[in-house]
Amino acid sequence: MEGNKDEAIRCIKLSEKRLANNDFNGALKFARKSYSLFETPEAEKLIKRIEDLLSTKPETATSSSAETPSANSTRKRTQESAKPAPSSGRTYTEKQVLLVQRITRLKNHQYYEILDIEKTATDSDIKKAYKKLALQLHPDKNHAPNADEAFKKVSKAFQILSDANLRADYDRTGRDPESRSYPSASSGFSASQARAGPGMYAEMSPEDLFNAFFGNSMFSDSGPFFSFGSMGGPRVRMHRFGGGRPAGARRAQPGQQERGSSFVQVLVIAIMIIFAIVTNLLRDDGSTRLPSFSYQPYEPYTQARYMPQYRQPYYLRPTDIKRYSKRELSRMDREVERQFVHQLRMKCDHESDVRREAIRRSYGWFSTDKEALARARAMPRDSCQMLNDLNIPY
Repeated sequence: MEGNKDEAIRCIKLSEKRLANNDFNGALKFARKSYSLFETPEAEKLIKRIEDLLSTKPETATSSSAETPSANSTRKRTQESAKPAPSSGRTYTEKQVLLVQRITRLKNHQYYEILDIEKTATDSDIKKAYKKLALQLHPDKNHAPNADEAFKKVSKAFQILSDANLRADYDRTGRDPESRSYPSASSGFSASQARAGPGMYAEMSPEDLFNAFFGNSMFSDSGPFFSFGSMGGPRVRMHRFGGGRPAGARRAQPGQQERGSSFVQVLVIAIMIIFAIVTNLLRDDGSTRLPSFSYQPYEPYTQARYMPQYRQPYYLRPTDIKRYSKRELSRMDREVERQFVHQLRMKCDHESDVRREAIRRSYGWFSTDKEALARARAMPRDSCQMLNDLNIPY
């Protein structure tokens, strides 16, 4: 996306510098990184140029493969670790292993290094870095050894750096501001006690944090039915509008949360549920909650309504049209449209990540699989196209 363009340009400069020093492998690495961050003709030409140089200089490939015994053994161990685990039947790639190793080798409080961002990164940069790494490291997608540990480190780094107060403490001291043994420099209380403030992602488990960004259905099939409340009739998957938790049980993480932390989480959830109920009652003036709906016509969802701004249809049961007031249905139109745009953006992000990953995989160590590259570039991004057609920024 556009936010990665500056970093992509920096990688091109680093690649050209390595190329000038005859470090062809290093140059190729940064050129590919630039292309994966933001596709530009310059990066594509640079990759082709370096690959041509490597193919015409066999001694370069020979020298790069003539590593020390320890380096060879390290690479061998890495390659062996990237093989499928026979007992579990789950596979993972060498790239996934390397990403996990990069993060797990870092100390727990090296938050900027974990997210691979500069200390001058903005809130937007921090969120983008978290979303990219979380998608790559989520246990449902990455089955490499210690991927769950890396996933937790990324979540913790985001929680610290996305909180202005905690980030300021960390920048000032270089230490974990949530450490129980570390008193805040600005008060006599510990930073973990101060954390009880308005931090948006405070006290979230890694899985809850992931779901806050991507929803529970990120790595599973999502059905077409939605609901504002507990209404009758079968539905494939339930979604709720407002500030409540997404429907569905959170993934259990035994042995990972202290008893006190679990109590705080339960308390926070209870407060959120109570707040949502009270807000709903006040907003609806005691009336029944809004009905379920479908984006596609399907019995009994046959009565079409249209979103106010983008004029996209959605469908209600005819009986619900008669039961609810114009004000309630008008509010539903706006809520459906908001959820529709949010889902399109999330799906577009996911489609872009999948396409970018496929392009990256098509590049080998010394050559490019042109057929795989062509297939990757031709991968459809239907949600992104729909956003473009509707002139919705993303």
